[in-house]
Amino acid sequence: AVVSTQSTGTVGEQLGLVMVDPVVVTSSPAHISSAKHLKKIRGRVRVMLSNLAHETVFDLTNRKYSFTNKTVVVDHIRSLTGSTFNLTEDQITDLLTPYLHLPPQKIWDTLVSDMRATCPLNSLAEEISASEKHDVYRVYTTTGPSWSRDTTSDTIFDSTVYHGWDTEALFGFRARIATGLPVTESDLRYRRTLVNALKKIHRR
Repeated sequence: AVVSTQSTGTVGEQLGLVMVDPVVVTSSPAHISSAKHLKKIRGRVRVMLSNLAHETVFDLTNRKYSFTNKTVVVDHIRSLTGSTFNLTEDQITDLLTPYLHLPPQKIWDTLVSDMRATCPLNSLAEEISASEKHDVYRVYTTTGPSWSRDTTSDTIFDSTVYHGWDTEALFGFRARIATGLPVTESDLRYRRTLVNALKKIHRR
């Protein structure tokens, strides 16, 4: 069973959404350890939960927010977190600190992706791990394409790990090649690493 994070929000950003398999994961994965159908399963079921570092970005073309200045993005996040989550200044500082070494756009893309995908899936992995019938494998990708272009502004981005990048790699970069983007040795090395990891999970 594969748990995905594919969904589109009202502003075109990617949101975390768990896809329920009609055969293997027939109930909410968060409650799978107590699901009634578990008694019918013989052996153990392998479940892989996967997401990328910048799930809020879909092929670099649908950003609701773009930032080139670190002060601007930090102020924007402070405003949102303070009004939405009622966090104190100290709490906001603690939230931001792990991201401040990143470029401005990466601060936003990574933090929002962590809140919407990475952290929820980490929690889900813990929930599923309580099941006696399931083995959980958590995959998190931080290796992005070696070269990317935002077609809306002709801007070059540095290795944004956008939504769907792992799928592109897994199936041979067909979409990337079709749009004229190069596939480098670094990209091929990532594909080999991903494929080998999936093979190991399958063979266990």
